[in-house]
Amino acid sequence: MNNKHIIFALIMAAFAVQANAQCASNASGSPGSCLCNQGYYGTNAESNGTCNQCPTGTTTAAPSSASGGNTNSGTTIIVCSLCDVNYYMTKAAGATQGYQNTPAAALCNACPPGTGNSGASSAGDVSQCTICLPNYYMTALPVAANPGSGINAAAATCILCPDGSGNASGVNAVGNASQCNTCVANFYMSAAATGTKQANCQACPIGSGNASGSSTVSDSSVCNICQKNYFMTALASTGVSAKCSPCPSNSYSSGSTSVNSIASCMCFDSNAVALSSTITQCQCKNGFFGKVATVLGQSSGCKQCPKGQFTTAGANCNICTAGSTITTDQGGCTCNDSSTGTLPWNPATNVCECQTGYYGNPSTATTVGTTGSCTSCPKGTSSTSGQAQAASDCVQIPGATTYSMIIYFSGVLGVLALLI
Repeated sequence: MNNKHIIFALIMAAFAVQANAQCASNASGSPGSCLCNQGYYGTNAESNGTCNQCPTGTTTAAPSSASGGNTNSGTTIIVCSLCDVNYYMTKAAGATQGYQNTPAAALCNACPPGTGNSGASSAGDVSQCTICLPNYYMTALPVAANPGSGINAAAATCILCPDGSGNASGVNAVGNASQCNTCVANFYMSAAATGTKQANCQACPIGSGNASGSSTVSDSSVCNICQKNYFMTALASTGVSAKCSPCPSNSYSSGSTSVNSIASCMCFDSNAVALSSTITQCQCKNGFFGKVATVLGQSSGCKQCPKGQFTTAGANCNICTAGSTITTDQGGCTCNDSSTGTLPWNPATNVCECQTGYYGNPSTATTVGTTGSCTSCPKGTSSTSGQAQAASDCVQIPGATTYSMIIYFSGVLGVLALLI
């Protein structure tokens, strides 16, 4: 290596070192000014430091190295002082009571199902859960606790939208089921919400669906995709949903937005043959025996045959018959002699033999490319496939002798007639 190459290598190494001089995990910025990400805290966010995640439901203010920020030499878990979205705060962050004065994060609890908020920054109660989440409607506002009057705290009262109806962004005011003015995914709207009634939503025909539901009155043509584990045979058209067929047993698909075939379904088993118009059920591929996996992610139930043995469709492994050679994929055999008069190898019989009307023994052919193992039976005779190994095994064709004698005597009579 010359000096130029050495210098180039040193420069590249320096670049590599610089590229690897990154911030700690869960931190961002540039070397020398790294900050822990929001929701994390630490005393050092550089590549040799650590950013710790706040307890569940708590978070920090925006990343900062200032006093009280989430990244500086004096930072403690106390900076986890805010509640995440859809959590309410029962106790502010601070030092716990006791001689050790241990720092502690805020105590945050998840809002009741269907309720939520944009987070909390001060201690309170469940009444901080002031809104209803998407696909819920509100029947009562939250109530703050008032111990003096015996009033207990309560979150907003939120009811799940019924029968496939919903709403896109939730609600923050008291209403009724008419707040459920859209249809959720895989439903279409046959009538809009009105008065106190939610939108009338119909489930898409089996297998079909849509990604985001519908917000206006429509028909099943908005069901224009196929759901998971289905494949599409026809696009949606006016008044008609997409046509979707289920994937075969032990297979799956991620759904479809265009016309495809059963080939888009994948067998659970990694050693199964690919599905197609001719193979419509999951089975072990050539050279593998057993039963395919019945659960996605399950270990393969298809095991490879020992070397020199073949199988198809998961059947037991077999040895190729005499006069044949195994195929590369261990899915069958080929007869060494494939010349005129020999039958192609058949997995149902696993023999090499002569066709009807021929005699011979192709099973003695030891070399691929051998020819002439089968010979046509003598004139006027024939054989059943595989039943004749010598010319004497060929049998007389019924009527062949009689026909020959008729021809012979006809010729004799013709000659006599000429002489007379």
